[in-house]
Amino acid sequence: MAIDLFIEQLLQIKDQEIDTRGQLDEAREALYNYSTVDNKAQWMIYLDQVTTLAIRLDHIEEELRKLEHEHV
Repeated sequence: MAIDLFIEQLLQIKDQEIDTRGQLDEAREALYNYSTVDNKAQWMIYLDQVTTLAIRLDHIEEELRKLEHEHV
């Protein structure tokens, strides 16, 4: 794998990681803030967002570990 291609791929994935972490933090905060409100439907929407983003972040981190292993 060419170094330039590797670095470009790594930077793209790191950007995805940063973006997803920000979205996850926002979703977690919304879930926490909504936990005191008696609207279970909205709370479930936030819970679903948190779960989806956490899974996406796990996949991104897995891809970063894979790239690290390939580079070493």
